[in-house]
Amino acid sequence: DRSKPAFNDSRTNATNIRLTWQMTPRQKIGFYFDEQSLKDNHNGGGSATVSPEAAATADAYPQHLVQITWQTPWTSRLLLDAAFSTSVYDYGGRERQGNETRDLVRVTDTGVQSGISGITYRSMNWNENHALVPRWKASAAYVTGAHSFKVGVQGFLQVQDNKNFTNNQALAYTFQNGQPRSLTMSGGN
Repeated sequence: DRSKPAFNDSRTNATNIRLTWQMTPRQKIGFYFDEQSLKDNHNGGGSATVSPEAAATADAYPQHLVQITWQTPWTSRLLLDAAFSTSVYDYGGRERQGNETRDLVRVTDTGVQSGISGITYRSMNWNENHALVPRWKASAAYVTGAHSFKVGVQGFLQVQDNKNFTNNQALAYTFQNGQPRSLTMSGGN
């Protein structure tokens, strides 16, 4: 539709806060929180090879980062510190609100008759990705006048859940210069 040209309506927001609390004369706790969001292609989208209705969003929201740190000079020679952080984020090409292409089969034309290869149109594919990454570390440093020794541990875990979706028929056609060449059937949504 030439009256509705593709455009990008990207919006990025970020908010963060950092706090430090001197609990006692020897113990300090730090707290940091960051939230970011990217919302892209919600009211437009598309590219030179993907029509606006076939383009999923390019989102990354919410994205959270939380960090907590603790530090204390336990004695005049022993410094202890520990930290925990976690990031939680959702990202991917989400389904555009009001998607009217769910009942249409996605088409990719690999031909070059038009001068452009790999044109995709009719229906969008989208995904939902969720991730959680907690991290932790602790260390102890011992300092004498001439020598020092530090020992520590750190670790992390990544938990991820990815889901991919397509049209209601779970089909995609591949054309070459407008002629059908193959079809791809998905296992379902």
